[in-house]
Amino acid sequence: MPLNQDLLSCDEKEFLRLLGYRISYLRKTKDITQFDLAEKSGLSVATIARLESSQLYSVSLVNLYRIGKSLGFSSPMELFDFR
Repeated sequence: MPLNQDLLSCDEKEFLRLLGYRISYLRKTKDITQFDLAEKSGLSVATIARLESSQLYSVSLVNLYRIGKSLGFSSPMELFDFR
């Protein structure tokens, strides 16, 4: 679901941007297409594409868990390691 950008702080916008970049980066380093990640996680390609883009998009924790597991993490918390 698209977010109303006026309701988000600068920090929240930056967090969502970094999360999308991280998902895209990790997917590409594992040579996984958006289609493959969508299939593995049970999400739509459109959802994966929105998360990875600069669009601000709401995603549930369950869906982030599915993405993390589909990328091969034992703990989906690794998605949040922005170091």
